[in-house]
Amino acid sequence: MKKLRQKLGINLLKALTAEIILTSFAVSSLLLSTSQPVFAAALTSTNVEPATLISAETGTATVTFTNANNMPGDGKIVVTFGSGYVLTAVASNSGTCAGWDGSFTTSVSGQVVTITRSGGSALGLQALTCTIANVQNPLATGTTGTYSIATKTAAGDDIDIDAAVTADTITNGLLTSTSITL
Repeated sequence: MKKLRQKLGINLLKALTAEIILTSFAVSSLLLSTSQPVFAAALTSTNVEPATLISAETGTATVTFTNANNMPGDGKIVVTFGSGYVLTAVASNSGTCAGWDGSFTTSVSGQVVTITRSGGSALGLQALTCTIANVQNPLATGTTGTYSIATKTAAGDDIDIDAAVTADTITNGLLTSTSITL
């Protein structure tokens, strides 16, 4: 009886070991087969730069970053602006990214601008630049608050993110030299 229990115990241990190995192989295969990261990584060299730093001015904001993971051909770039920015004039064709193939559409929800790319090829790790036209600076002077930049899959899952992009300081654009001629 003791030998039978030992034999059953050994066979059970072998079966469990085989199951663990198969499960581990399946998980490894799944992770290797996907082009998307398991966890979002940090974007580096991030910046959101308005066209000017004068209050209430409207212009093209430049968004720069270096991605840590590949960008899919149908990915999204999501930029969050501070509460004072006016984004109502940002149109569906306001966002574009230099040197990327595919087409772009832009949408706005509150203070969040999303540039959605379609029909492009995957991008490797590199410094990237996007622009967003018709962004109006805050009326109030002072800090804009931090920006946020994220890259996402078409389904909206984070790829890379920097939730604390350095703020800018908006000024009132006072004249530095005036003269009156009579």
